[in-house]
Amino acid sequence: YLARDENRPQVGSVFTKATVAILGPSRSGKGLLADDLRDETVALALAAGQQWNYAQPAGRNALEGIGTAQIVHHDDARHWMLPTYDEWLRYLDPNRATEVATRFKNRPPVAPRVIMASTSQTLLSLALTALLQKLPAELAETADKRRPVNIDEFLLRIGWVVNVSKPAGVTDPTVIRDEMLVTVARITEGEESRIQGVHDGDGLYLGDITTRHEVESVAMIKGAERAARFLAVSIIAECSPDVAAVIPGDVLGTYQTVVQGVVEDEKQRREGEQQRRENELAVGAQKAAEREEAAEVRRLIEAEAIRLERELCSCPEFPPIYFHTRHEDTCPALPSEERERRAQEKQWVDEERDAKRERELAFKLEKVRKNGLLLELPE
Repeated sequence: YLARDENRPQVGSVFTKATVAILGPSRSGKGLLADDLRDETVALALAAGQQWNYAQPAGRNALEGIGTAQIVHHDDARHWMLPTYDEWLRYLDPNRATEVATRFKNRPPVAPRVIMASTSQTLLSLALTALLQKLPAELAETADKRRPVNIDEFLLRIGWVVNVSKPAGVTDPTVIRDEMLVTVARITEGEESRIQGVHDGDGLYLGDITTRHEVESVAMIKGAERAARFLAVSIIAECSPDVAAVIPGDVLGTYQTVVQGVVEDEKQRREGEQQRRENELAVGAQKAAEREEAAEVRRLIEAEAIRLERELCSCPEFPPIYFHTRHEDTCPALPSEERERRAQEKQWVDEERDAKRERELAFKLEKVRKNGLLLELPE
């Protein structure tokens, strides 16, 4: 059926594929968010009169388990999900539906409307391992020997980057669903290329890439249900306009209220961040001004001290080689402490000289006495 041209998925013309990367540590609630996003997306499609099917294929040769499903969740996605980097790019291409190269025979093209990939890897490490088809530990062993590679083709196919975190110590799924923090971002292409290091979810360095991609934060949302609603309506509106156009206004209005709330929260958060940065800059500027003022006071004090010293100094030249140490002994500018130190030092020198003379005289007398040249007078 799907092999016929008239029945091929109308991807690229009627709709585009939406890829959502759900990232976060193990047991942080990625699966809970994916389940909620599936339910919300199915509900929107159903409101438009469409029945969207769901698939969660195996971890390897994943395309064989998709079939005609409109929503796909690749749980714990790894590089071996697809056998080659080329198939990764074909599958994630939002405007193309290519045939599936299976182990036995090629099958009709798959074009799910929503592709969810949840992983404990970072987005960069997933892309790099998909390109090189190696485990992170293997890449780490040769990270310093490889030249940077470009993975922007992969990154720019990702529609939404979603990072999930939960409060520390929470294990109850119900609490995690309510308390999780979901950060939504979009990938854009920047103007300048740069070299960037790649680390996996555990912080292991995997090598460098050359890239122009930028990650632009869109929203920070508390709670899986609210985040799923925001993502679902965003995905439908942007990638499935044919569905969005026939969703009843009252249903769409409910979701739009969530979106507006999220947008307003994000606006307030950014304004708060901007205010915080401005406050930090103001405090920094004030501290810098105080440091400069204190330095100026120190300079004035030092200049006044030098002026007074110049007036008191009776040395042939001013300033002396070292202030407070090379004034003549009789110079009025010589500090009293230095004057006392010099007098004490002179006294020690004189005492040491006298003691040395006494020792030398005693030595000579003893030598003369031993030679019999000095008579011992009776007492």
